[in-house]
Amino acid sequence: MINRLTFANVIKILLENKKKTFTQYRMVYCIFSKCMNDTVTSADLIGDGMIQISRWCSGERPIPKNVLEKYEENDYWNDMEEDFRTKIIPNLINELQVRSQLESLLDESIDVIGADKIQEMKQISDNAAFFAAMVRYAVLNDHSQNVVYSPDLSETLLSGRVPSCTKDFLGRKKELSEVTAALKNNPLLFVTGIAGIGKSEFAKHFAKKNEKKYTNIIYLYYTGSLKKCIAELEFASDIAEMTEAELFEAHYKILQTLYPDSLIIIDNFNVLPKDDVFFREFVKNRFQILITTRCKPTAFNTLEIKELNKDKELCELFYRHCPSSKSEPELVAEIIDLLNAHTLTVSLAALTLEASGMDIEEFLYELKTTGIRTEISEEVELYKDETFSYGRMMEHLRKLLQLSRLSAEQLDILRNLCLLPPSGVPKTMFKQWLQLESLHNSYRHMMHHPKPLV
Repeated sequence: MINRLTFANVIKILLENKKKTFTQYRMVYCIFSKCMNDTVTSADLIGDGMIQISRWCSGERPIPKNVLEKYEENDYWNDMEEDFRTKIIPNLINELQVRSQLESLLDESIDVIGADKIQEMKQISDNAAFFAAMVRYAVLNDHSQNVVYSPDLSETLLSGRVPSCTKDFLGRKKELSEVTAALKNNPLLFVTGIAGIGKSEFAKHFAKKNEKKYTNIIYLYYTGSLKKCIAELEFASDIAEMTEAELFEAHYKILQTLYPDSLIIIDNFNVLPKDDVFFREFVKNRFQILITTRCKPTAFNTLEIKELNKDKELCELFYRHCPSSKSEPELVAEIIDLLNAHTLTVSLAALTLEASGMDIEEFLYELKTTGIRTEISEEVELYKDETFSYGRMMEHLRKLLQLSRLSAEQLDILRNLCLLPPSGVPKTMFKQWLQLESLHNSYRHMMHHPKPLV
């Protein structure tokens, strides 16, 4: 028996019958106006504010307890009735239809809430009072289900946001669905694959696609120690005098309060689980964990990311980076085959072709004649004797750098960029470091037009 009388189902009916000019967030703010500023604009709610409202309306999160407590303590339910009468009902297309649909919703839950309660609710003749009573019963019912949710860290966690994903992300629909299914059954999943195949972008895209389903999504870029990654998070409660050990203890204590409605992404975890002493302890927590790695752990659930479809997805990716190549699909297909359908290398090849000004036939000829070493096995052993093999990708990069026709100054900038930490450095500091006259010449070209960066 399922009680259908939830806030998500009640608000769904109201939203389906509202005027187009009356937005979702406006309706929610008007319903709970005693706790929320119903004059707030959409611009003020961009980001986390909008996401929270979407979660309430989808049923992924209940209305916060502090809102309900305020309504109970101050008997604000009568005010909600008035809000329906003056603010919400005037913005409904068909008030009587809403009433009828809500009564049907009551009937669908008769086995759970009982005929007497249904009759009591239906006897409320005033529609504003009836709508308010439905909302009150629904939100209180949501909190009676004993579902535990994570605290929302959006205002206290100052770092750990997922980096933006590329606008050129293609495909992977099947793999994205597999991750969702896998995390429902097991809170830990490794996304594996060779270097440059697109694991990090895949994880970021998964986070973007599912941001409304999670209370928190925290991104960690692994640099050799899980404890250090946790210590380097920034919380509003941190103080300057705290040591790294104290920061770790304080931050980890907060992370331990999270439940499966929170996701932690660990990117670039290119060690075996046994080689991080804190890993076994970390994965005992209740939150979900998605890890990208070049390793192939055997004791955990894994999803391998393989090559994109050559005929459709990789060709489209190539065209996006090099639009002029659309007129030569056969040559593009040949380049993709020559590069073994490796995602990053195909992207870099397209960028190189576009930036170098070479004719596509000339570019293909250069690839073939001065060549990439095709004898390197495509299925390389990713982790052996505590060392990694980057053979094929590094060979591709060397060749593409030869074809990109970079100046000596540009190559020098590239070499120095390789030394930067993942967090980056201020551009002015980089300028001083390389003693560049300005950031508007080769450096600006490389940073803002990344085509020569291959």
